[in-house]
Amino acid sequence: MMTISTKTGIKLFLIGLFLFFVPTKIFGAEVKWYPVTEYKEIPIENQIDNSFFSTTITFPWKSGNVVMSGSKDGLMPANIGWGIDVISSGQQFSFLNSSNPNGCLDVPMKPLPINHLLHKGNNTIFISFINPCSSIYPSQDIGPIYLVHFDDYVPPDKPFLDLPWDYAADGNKFEEVAYRLNLKIDQTLLLLGSRFSEFEIYSQSAILSQQIIKRTRKYFSHDGYDWSSEAGVHYLDPVLAAAPGWATYQFDTNTGHAIFIDHENGYQTRYYFLSPEDLVTNSTEKVWVQDRQQIGRVGFAGEDNSEENSGAHIHFTVIKDINEDGFFDDNGVDGVVDPFGTEMNEDLTMIAYFFARNNANKKVPRRQYLWKKSLKNNTQTISSETVGDSTFFNSASNSSFTFPKEFASTDVILKTVAKPAVKNPIIDNKSDESFQMIGNRVAVTIADPFGNTITEFNEPFTISFQLNSDDLARYDKTTLSIYSSTDGDIWIKEDTNVEFDKGKASATISHLTEFALMGTIIDTIYPVTTVNISGSFDGTTYTSPIIISLYVTDEPIDQSLGISYTSYRINGGPWTAYSTPISLSDQGDYVLEYYSEDMDGNVEPTNQETFSILTSAPTNTPTSTPTPTSTPTSTPTPTNTPTPDPNGTATPTPLFTATPTLTFTPTLTPSATPTKSPTPTLTLTPTLTPSATPTPTSTPRTPKPHPSNTPKLITALGADAQKIDTPQSKSSNSPSNNKGEVKSIFFTNNPSSNSLSDSTKQKNHIDSLIFALIVWSVTGVGACIYVIKYVE
Repeated sequence: MMTISTKTGIKLFLIGLFLFFVPTKIFGAEVKWYPVTEYKEIPIENQIDNSFFSTTITFPWKSGNVVMSGSKDGLMPANIGWGIDVISSGQQFSFLNSSNPNGCLDVPMKPLPINHLLHKGNNTIFISFINPCSSIYPSQDIGPIYLVHFDDYVPPDKPFLDLPWDYAADGNKFEEVAYRLNLKIDQTLLLLGSRFSEFEIYSQSAILSQQIIKRTRKYFSHDGYDWSSEAGVHYLDPVLAAAPGWATYQFDTNTGHAIFIDHENGYQTRYYFLSPEDLVTNSTEKVWVQDRQQIGRVGFAGEDNSEENSGAHIHFTVIKDINEDGFFDDNGVDGVVDPFGTEMNEDLTMIAYFFARNNANKKVPRRQYLWKKSLKNNTQTISSETVGDSTFFNSASNSSFTFPKEFASTDVILKTVAKPAVKNPIIDNKSDESFQMIGNRVAVTIADPFGNTITEFNEPFTISFQLNSDDLARYDKTTLSIYSSTDGDIWIKEDTNVEFDKGKASATISHLTEFALMGTIIDTIYPVTTVNISGSFDGTTYTSPIIISLYVTDEPIDQSLGISYTSYRINGGPWTAYSTPISLSDQGDYVLEYYSEDMDGNVEPTNQETFSILTSAPTNTPTSTPTPTSTPTSTPTPTNTPTPDPNGTATPTPLFTATPTLTFTPTLTPSATPTKSPTPTLTLTPTLTPSATPTPTSTPRTPKPHPSNTPKLITALGADAQKIDTPQSKSSNSPSNNKGEVKSIFFTNNPSSNSLSDSTKQKNHIDSLIFALIVWSVTGVGACIYVIKYVE
């Protein structure tokens, strides 16, 4: 028999006492419990309205699940007798052990969640134990029963944001337009906004939630939310500060004109692709902006990595200063946060994650809801004891649900969640770009108190969508109907009653899925932009300055709202709004890109026009005017004069067969007439021996002018001497940069160089490089690059 010492017994007793009184931690949550009743047997003779015992419990709640359980850890069934009523904040929920409302079944109840009855703050719960039986029993035993709170609350940052445009001025609601997204944060791949390598399976495309884009895009880690015409955001509309703070200006080719606002609470908001007009600042020096103050106007992004124009929109990003060092640029990965928390992505169970960068562990914090206003998604109880019909609303989708009195036999929990509209929904196994959702869709579920989905009901219910005149203005009203979907992809038409006089469309439904109001859009045709270039043209090249004019048409003309803007850029420069003809006079090659967007949000694919300007013929022999600061001397000068063959075939002299001594004497006299100075003098004596003597097959020809006036790159690769041309550049803006055709220069190593030491090889290469620089200064060669390559 094992014995325990007195000292050990005392320790075990103290540990048990500690565990009894100190709340337990389970799965990162603090477990708190509140007694409802101990075990007791209660006489039934004095019951009132079927209630034979009742009690009240008050407790604080902000986050975490709350259950009624038979144990303090919230895991055991509870002995509730026949049934209970739970009432809080005007909501009532009833649970009966028997499916027969007049029958008695005394069995333990598994832990019952009651979160749908709670609100943030102090909650007072009234619990009544009921006897629904048609016959009278003398007594009933209940208990023990506890309210158990799995408190996972972490003090959140105070919500402080509003949407960055004046949606209220258009008569819109926050919860409605917030969902009307063109593109949102990519939640599938977690390294938001980074350029890290991702898993191979995602290397070609990204999974962007709710299919809210028109077609598959390459993955480019979208780190914010985009709102455009669907939300009432149009080109040159005012962009407002989402909260007060210090604003600075930024620009690069990826984000265009941008304003960054430090809100002095550890968060920064960023507004990309703004118009250059009316910016609150165009300096990196910070300026203070008030809440809802205009900071710029809506611009456009042109093309993004998806190879599809994104059009005019607001790109909104939120960054958190994770390391609290006062800077945000070092938090471009771990600091990107979703201001919607999990409400926009409720299916994501992950609340935080870790990764490593530069040998340092990084943590992305749990998602928090940062908007000052609510999305108003609802979880409510449908009572089986209502006198008449019960109607519930979902404001974000402009929908309502009416349930008849006998819809369900027991109390059930209704949950409605708005979701962004699906682009190009599939109907009858096909997708029609002209048939789209009007506003947001809504997902509807009904479950028992334990979270089990209920699919069969006693009576059908009615779903209705409010008809907003502004939303319907661009739809064919004869095509309106309600559609349903079980997966959010494939949609089925419901028998719909459209009542324009009552401003609603309704359908009687006996199933629970996602629902949306749809119709045919009047204008889904993108504008067509054409270009006209005026100037002297010889069939291949413009030989004079030119003027470029862009013209736009938008079909159907009789129903078009007009053109929002036309954008262009030249040779990959910044996108610019077209307003007047464009003049070009500099010589060079050009690539003109352009597109337009109409007021219905139809964006034209990017067009491209290539052309060249050559206003004067280039000379065959380049000239160069040296600056009188140095006088290089080369003795002897290598020549490459072909010797005429009697048969008419030229036999060239091998290149650099001599062993020249090159003397470089820079003169540092600033006078008009340069004079030679005996110092400093640098003498180089490289040995240049050809590796082979070329045998030409034709007579030498006169060098042909290079049409682009672009220098070629010359490369010397040891014994493998060769010449490599670079691709023509897109533009040569100034003819003064042209030094004529580049001369071909070949360098060769001594055939026996393989036996040389590395230091000797290095010296030979350095000597050859210096010689190349001297040749460049003497001949005016446009570019000469010497690449060292050891041949072993």
